[in-house]
Amino acid sequence: MWWHGRFAIIRAVKLSSLLSLTAAALLLCGCQNTFTRFRVTNYHDQLVAEWVARGYVMPLERGYGITAVERISGPPYSVVSRYPDGWPTVVIGPHIHHWHCPKPRWLAEYEGDMPPQAPKKSAAR
Repeated sequence: MWWHGRFAIIRAVKLSSLLSLTAAALLLCGCQNTFTRFRVTNYHDQLVAEWVARGYVMPLERGYGITAVERISGPPYSVVSRYPDGWPTVVIGPHIHHWHCPKPRWLAEYEGDMPPQAPKKSAAR
């Protein structure tokens, strides 16, 4: 029967596509739980803005493409903006410092997660 061989080829291609899509989905889901803090300063090392990003950080020519969950504007009138569903934006500035950070406490409470607890200090007797 001529169709048995063709069915096996089509089935194998579909199975490999399914496996690659599953692997990509797992990788992307893993990236959604990482958080990165960005600090943008001017040439005098004064704070311009601070961001907390969720998920993948895309390096661009002059900055980073992020999904922001929090933004703190610099002085003199600091404003804290929170985006629980994320806000796609670009971080641009003369000096950009970034590092991994834990999930913000307000976001953990909003999503129903248990925020990380600080270790309790025992009282000296």
